[in-house]
Amino acid sequence: MMNPALHNQAVCVLASESITSRGMDINLFVSVNLLVSQWGPLMKPFMENLVLFYPDVNSQSILLGFIDAIVAAVEASREGYISIYRWNANCGSWRDGKKSRIRPIESVILPQATKTKLIADLDDFVSHDTKAFYVKHGIAFKRSYLFYGLPGTGKTSLIQAMGGQYERNLYFLQPTHPKMTDDSLRSAFEQVSRKSIIVLEDIDALFDKDRQKKVKQTPLTFSGLLNALDGVGSPDGHILVLTTNFRDQLDDALIRNGRVDVHVAFDLTTEEQMEAMFVSFYPGEKDGKAFATALTAALRSRKMSMAALQHYFVTQRRKSAAEAIANVGEVVRELDERQKEAGEEVP
Repeated sequence: MMNPALHNQAVCVLASESITSRGMDINLFVSVNLLVSQWGPLMKPFMENLVLFYPDVNSQSILLGFIDAIVAAVEASREGYISIYRWNANCGSWRDGKKSRIRPIESVILPQATKTKLIADLDDFVSHDTKAFYVKHGIAFKRSYLFYGLPGTGKTSLIQAMGGQYERNLYFLQPTHPKMTDDSLRSAFEQVSRKSIIVLEDIDALFDKDRQKKVKQTPLTFSGLLNALDGVGSPDGHILVLTTNFRDQLDDALIRNGRVDVHVAFDLTTEEQMEAMFVSFYPGEKDGKAFATALTAALRSRKMSMAALQHYFVTQRRKSAAEAIANVGEVVRELDERQKEAGEEVP
C-alpha cells in the first residue's frame, strides 16, 4: 500500500522574464514533477518538461534553431567529461549523479601485459565491422568483463578510464538493493544508451556457489541475473563489467564463456607497477627501478595496494624524486599503523 504521506506533485513555473535569443523574445514555461512528502521534497525533480512559446508565424523554425543552439551549448560544456549514472531502484530510473573529467587510460597503472590484452580486446569490439560479425552468427552484440581482485587495486579507476577512452557514459548498478527485482534489473538494462558501460558492483554479494541468496531481502533471482547478463532486452553494443573481490565464490554458470568474455585480475602492487607509478609522478626521472627496489626491500615480503602506493606519492608531492626514494620507510610505518588500528598483528 502506498505511503499516504507521499504523493506526486506537479509544480508549474511561468518565467517572469522572457529568454532572449538573437534579439527574439521566447517565453519559457516549466513544468516540474516532484516526489514530495508532508515534510517537503523527498528528492530532486525526476521529470522536467519545458514548453517554449514564440508568437510568430515562423515560430517553428525559430524555436528549432533556438533548441539546436541550446543542445550545442550543452554538448560543448560536456567535452572532456563523461556522465556517471546510478540506478534508482525506488523510482525505476537512472539518476544522473555527476560529470567526471575524462581520465587518460595511460594514468591507470597496471601490469603492461594485462593492460595491453584488455585494450586490444576493447579496440576490437568497438571497431566498425564487429557488429556485422555478431549479427551474422546470431550472437548478442555485447562484451562482458569480470574485474576481480582485492580492494584498492584499480578496478574502479580502470572502469572510469575506459569510459573516457571509448566515449561511453558509466551506469552503476548495486544488485543487492532490496527493491532490485528481475523486472527492475531488466528495465535498468533496457534504459541505458547504446554506447554505454554497465557496471554491476560486488557481484559476489548476491549468490553463493550453490546459487543461494546471501542477502535474503534482495528479490533478484539467479535466473533473472543470468538473463540480464545474456543481454536479453539490452541495447546493442553495450559493454558490461562485473566487479568482485572474490572470484572463487562465484557460480561457474555466472562467469562461463559467452556470458563473461574476459577475466581481468587485479593484484597487489608489483615492482613493475611501482616503477611505472614513480615515473608517472616524477616524469623525466630515471630512478624508477631504484625506487621499486628500495620499496620492495622496505616491505620485505609484504604487499601493498595501488591505492596505498598512490597515497604515498600524494604525501610526497612536495618532495624530490630522491627524497621519495629515501622516505620509503614511511610506507611500512603507515601499513603498521593501519594493521594496529584493525587489531591485526604487525610483523
